[in-house]
Amino acid sequence: MLRAFYEGQEVDRYQNYLGGLTFHYKPDQNNYYRFILSSYYAKESETYDILAQYWLNEIRLGGDGEVEVGDQLGYGSYLEHARNHLQSVVSAADLQGTHQLPFGNLLEWGVKAQNEYINDQIKEWTMIDSSGYTLPYIPTSPGEIVVFGDSARLLDFGENNFLQFNNVLNTWRFTGYVQDTWNFFDNDSVGLFSITGGLRFHYWTYNPKEFTVSPRLALLYKPHWRQDWRFSLRTGLYYQPAFYREMRYADGTLNPDIRSQRSAQVVAGAEYRFKMWRRPFKFTAEAYYKYLDRLITYNVDNVQIIYSGYNNAKGFATGIDLRLSGEFVRGLESWFAVSIMKTMEDVIGDYTTDQNGNQVEVGYIPRPTDQRVAFNLFFQDHIPSFPQFRVHLNFVFASGLPYGPPKAEPAMRKFRSTWYRRVDLGLSFMLLEQSRDRMKHKSEFLRSIKNAGFYLEVFNLLGINNVSSYMWITDIYNNQRPIPTYLTGRLINVKFIVEF
Repeated sequence: MLRAFYEGQEVDRYQNYLGGLTFHYKPDQNNYYRFILSSYYAKESETYDILAQYWLNEIRLGGDGEVEVGDQLGYGSYLEHARNHLQSVVSAADLQGTHQLPFGNLLEWGVKAQNEYINDQIKEWTMIDSSGYTLPYIPTSPGEIVVFGDSARLLDFGENNFLQFNNVLNTWRFTGYVQDTWNFFDNDSVGLFSITGGLRFHYWTYNPKEFTVSPRLALLYKPHWRQDWRFSLRTGLYYQPAFYREMRYADGTLNPDIRSQRSAQVVAGAEYRFKMWRRPFKFTAEAYYKYLDRLITYNVDNVQIIYSGYNNAKGFATGIDLRLSGEFVRGLESWFAVSIMKTMEDVIGDYTTDQNGNQVEVGYIPRPTDQRVAFNLFFQDHIPSFPQFRVHLNFVFASGLPYGPPKAEPAMRKFRSTWYRRVDLGLSFMLLEQSRDRMKHKSEFLRSIKNAGFYLEVFNLLGINNVSSYMWITDIYNNQRPIPTYLTGRLINVKFIVEF
C-alpha cells in the first residue's frame, strides 16, 4: 500500500499582451491590399517548492478475508524546487494582397517579416530522500556511498537533477505565400469544381542553412444534386518551424542545427447540408493520413511539455472526424462530434534489450497526443416564452493518453491514463442580440452592439477527478511508482460579454 502526502506551494504567473494595427487599401473592385503591424509580449513565471512524502507497506489478507497493512517496505521524501522566468517579444509586419483575375481566378499573396526576442532564465532541482539515503549523490569513487554519522547520504546534483542557465535569443523570420483559386465547370450537368494551389516559404536567421518551400493543393467539388453535398480533397507538404522551447536541449543549451518538422498529408472530406423539422443542419466527415518526419520528440510532465531538442523521430497520424450540428432547438445551434485517431512515432536509434539479452529496435510507439477516441456533445435550450434566458450542457469523454516515467526514454511510455470525463453546465441571459434586437433601437451605440449578455458556467459539474499527470516517486533501488495528479474539480465562472 502506498500512502502519499504533499505540502508546499506553486505560484505560476502568465501575462500576455497583444496589439495590432491594420491598414486597408482597395483601389478598385478587383484588387485589395492589407498591411498589418502586430506585437506580442509574454511574461511567464513558474516558482514552486513541492515536498512529497510517502510510506510503502505490504498488503496482507487476514484470516477473515479482510485486508491488513503489513510490514513497512520503505519511506521517503521528494522535493522539487524551481525559479523559472521567461520573457518573449514577437513583432511582425505583414503585407497581403488579393486580386480577382479573369476566368474566375482569385490570386492571393503575402509576405511577412517577424522579429523574436527571447530571454529565458531557468533554475530548478530535485532531491530524493529514501529511507535515510538522499539522492542523487556525489560518490568519492564510482558506486561509493558517503556516510555521515549513522546514515548514508547520496549527494550528487547531476545534470538530470540540477538545471541552471540563461538563454537570450534575438532572431528574424521571413515567410510568404502565393495561391490561386480557379472555379470551372459551374453548370447543371457537371457541377462546380474549384482548385486552389499555392506555395509557402520560410526562412529563419537562427538556422540560415534551412530554407523551406511547401506546395499545397486543394480540390472542391459541389455536384448539382437534389441534396446539398460538397466533397473536398487536400494534400500538400507542410513544415512546422521550431520555436524556442522546441530547440532547447534537456541541459538548457540550444540546438544550432534544429530543422523544421515536416508533414506530407492527404485529407478527404464531405459535407452535407439539409433541413430537418424545417431547421438547418449540417453533417461533416473528414478522413486523413499524415506522414511525419524530422519530429522533435517530447514528454509531458504535469502540464509542462519538455522537448528533446533533436529532430530524432519519424511517425504518422491517421484518423476520422465526424460532426453533426444544427438547430435541434430553433435558433440555437447544438452539435455532436466523434473523433478517432492514431498517431505513432519511431525514434531513430532507439533500442531495447529482449529476453535473450539481444539489442532490438523499439520501432513505433504511441506519441504523447495519441488519444484514440473522443466524444463531445453540446446542447442548447431556452425557455419558450422567455428566449433571452438559455441553458447549455457540454459532455466530453476521451480515452486516456500514454505516459511513462519523466526523463526516461520514449520507449518507456507504456501506460495509459484513465478516461477523461467532464460535464459542464452553462446559464446565460442575453441583454441584446443582433438577430433579435439590433434594428429595434434608435440609439446608434446600441445598434452597433452585436451581442451582450451575462454568463454563469459551472465546469466539471459532477466533480469528476480527471488525471492531469503523474508524479513519480523513486526509492533507493531506483524503483519508480506513479501517483496521479488531478485537475481542478468543480469550477464556477461568471462573465459579462459585449460584442461590437
